[in-house]
Amino acid sequence: MADLNFVRGEDSVVRALWAGKPLVWQIYPQTEGTHLVKLEAWLEISGFTPEVKALLRAWNADPSDATNLIQQLSHALSQDAHKHWSSQALALSQTLAQDSDFAQALHDFCASKITP
Repeated sequence: MADLNFVRGEDSVVRALWAGKPLVWQIYPQTEGTHLVKLEAWLEISGFTPEVKALLRAWNADPSDATNLIQQLSHALSQDAHKHWSSQALALSQTLAQDSDFAQALHDFCASKITP
């Protein structure tokens, strides 16, 4: 199993989240910067440190700014930062695992609408 996963797209990020390991998500660009809104929403619930969030923003930013990306990645991969990131990734995975899945939520909703 990898110590750091690089993923692209929503399906891949879901699988990477389940792995409970640090991940870098390359979000698919969308018109009007909608993908960046989605990235920010995900970062808000992630529980990641500001440094990890900065890395993920840099990874999805203008590719001509490689200097910032290299600095962010170097910091995130330092031993202490990576260890902390790993614990955050595992905690996020465990938190998400406690949520009911869509099929169960749909079943529960439909069941609540049935009158005896």
